[in-house]
Amino acid sequence: MREGTSSATPQVAAAAALYYQKYYDALSELPEPWMRVEAIRAALFNSARKHIKEGYGEPFTYYGNGILQAKAMLEQPVPLAADLQKQERDTVSFPFFRLILGTKSLTEEEDAQSEMLETELMQLVMSNKELQQILQDEEIAINDLPDEQLQAFINTVLMNTAASDTLKRHMLNIQDVLL
Repeated sequence: MREGTSSATPQVAAAAALYYQKYYDALSELPEPWMRVEAIRAALFNSARKHIKEGYGEPFTYYGNGILQAKAMLEQPVPLAADLQKQERDTVSFPFFRLILGTKSLTEEEDAQSEMLETELMQLVMSNKELQQILQDEEIAINDLPDEQLQAFINTVLMNTAASDTLKRHMLNIQDVLL
């Protein structure tokens, strides 16, 4: 069963593609390429339904900026360039994972791999209840993680079919060094 971000992503992408197609000329006239992205984001967020039926929880807790309303999105005009603001580049960072992974990179290539492994590990933890329990919902410091918990964490990652071979090799190296 697909749910959450993995279910919403193709739907949001399709709505964005429809908006891009409908407003192609107006979007192309924006002076900076990033403005097209921000215009589509504005249409998406401004048209999202901000409320849900009683008893279904808080929309901003469960649905980010709201619930996708593709038809309403297509009715949103392209904002003026002066009204658009470039968003900061998104990053995924959790220092705890850098400590687990032992990544103190010196070169750009090593840093890129470190970020990739950190992102992958974050995704595994967010989708795996066992890893969350081992880390006590990511609230435990690496120095406070007993060897048996670290070993359980490593073993759980190694057994996870979603973990890449690169991450598994890295976890085996950590196991050799730390345990």
